[in-house]
Amino acid sequence: MALTVNQRKKKQRDGEREHLEAVGAKAFNMDMFRGTSDALARIKEAGGYEQDAEVLTVLIHSMDAWLDCDKSRFDELVSLESLRKMGVIAA
Repeated sequence: MALTVNQRKKKQRDGEREHLEAVGAKAFNMDMFRGTSDALARIKEAGGYEQDAEVLTVLIHSMDAWLDCDKSRFDELVSLESLRKMGVIAA
């Protein structure tokens, strides 16, 4: 017997939910101000990314890799002092 539209949709939602649970997906929501949004758009364009989430995922994994590869470079990239010197954040 063929599934109804509602049954197919429920089966699809159940499969998607199971997949998200299996991969440990976690919802992430944040308020983003203009400067951050503009920076994200520039990175997205420069990297050829289609989605904001792709950019954030790559940046997170890149920073994580720097921790294992070169901790001093990681510290330089994310330190508030370095960001202040570059004028990215207020002193």
